[in-house]
Amino acid sequence: MSMRQEEIDIWNVVRKLEDNFYLIECFDTANNICEISPDN
Repeated sequence: MSMRQEEIDIWNVVRKLEDNFYLIECFDTANNICEISPDN
């Protein structure tokens, strides 16, 4: 790696590995079909 261990931020590593962070479907504004959402 090009960074020292102390410089590595685990949050940035996870963000680069995951394409989205929609823990529940209601937070996905593009594909929201959640029954408890006020928009549905």
